[in-house]
Amino acid sequence: MKLQYRGVTYSYNPPEVETTLGEVGGKYRGLDWKFRNLKKPPVLQPTVSLKYRSVYYQTGTTLPLKALSQ
Repeated sequence: MKLQYRGVTYSYNPPEVETTLGEVGGKYRGLDWKFRNLKKPPVLQPTVSLKYRSVYYQTGTTLPLKALSQ
């Protein structure tokens, strides 16, 4: 899909997630809705400890590094 932002064009290809339909979960406004299950679980990105200008940080986490080391 071609997109444009502030005069710069770029292509965006969202990841495709394969799912299977599950059982009926209930009704909403008179229509049945079903659960969708992932065929393959998502791959988590590894956590990496890095240092930039004497400041340590980690990728793949939202907690501060101090909280992780305790």
